[in-house]
Amino acid sequence: MHGLRAHRHNCRVARREDTLIEQIERDALDDSVPVATALRKCVVLGGKSGSEKLRDWATRELKGYYGDEDLPGYRVVPAPLRIDGFAGNYKVTRQAFPPSGLPDVARDKIKDEVELREGVGNIEALLQMAEIKLSPSMASDLVLYMNAQNEQPYQHIESLYWQVSHAAIRGVLDQVRTSLTQLVAELRANMSSDDAVPSAEAANQALNVVVTGKRSQVQVTTAQADGSDTAATATGPQPQRENSPFWTRSRRIGAFVVGLATVAAAVVAIIEFF
Repeated sequence: MHGLRAHRHNCRVARREDTLIEQIERDALDDSVPVATALRKCVVLGGKSGSEKLRDWATRELKGYYGDEDLPGYRVVPAPLRIDGFAGNYKVTRQAFPPSGLPDVARDKIKDEVELREGVGNIEALLQMAEIKLSPSMASDLVLYMNAQNEQPYQHIESLYWQVSHAAIRGVLDQVRTSLTQLVAELRANMSSDDAVPSAEAANQALNVVVTGKRSQVQVTTAQADGSDTAATATGPQPQRENSPFWTRSRRIGAFVVGLATVAAAVVAIIEFF
């Protein structure tokens, strides 16, 4: 019994003594561990190694890419633009809506793809949704504008959104896991077996490979670390023919003049936004 307790104690000590790199590797390879967990450890590793680039990269993945920050290509996923609404007495859902059918002011800004700029925690949370619908900026104002512009009195749009597949979201998260695994591999290749923490130079070079896919020609030498790191919803029969879209765009592309102040305000808001 004493020997068993000692063995368990030694195992606990060994686990506590795992290096950050070993923990990141284990978390990245375990799909049951949230990606955010490994990224937080990367932030700490960047601090211990003195690598500002590693800290910044992991922080952006955790908090999101906003403003003028360049978005990695794997965070742009294909997603068809769709609308829900009514045609007469029938409810229409998931009607494909080409970006070319949008008002002129938004047509070149909204495409059949969506940028996932949120942090990985929010992206992982999307997988809990039965159906992933993401709305473009100013979607409600665009819907208001299009409804007022429509010449068909019995057609009405309720919502405009991208429908994103769960597979696409998993693909984004898999890319991050792969980047973390690659980061660990590059770090190990440029560290001695006795080093617990990489040098800033080694960390920066490893991150460069992960981000750009290009390996620097400069040989890195490390110093010893000091110690202290869809499913469709029920819908009624659609009154239009299969090749006839629910939404018929007005032929009049000129100025939009309506007596409703709310619609006019929406137009101004859209133009100012874009």
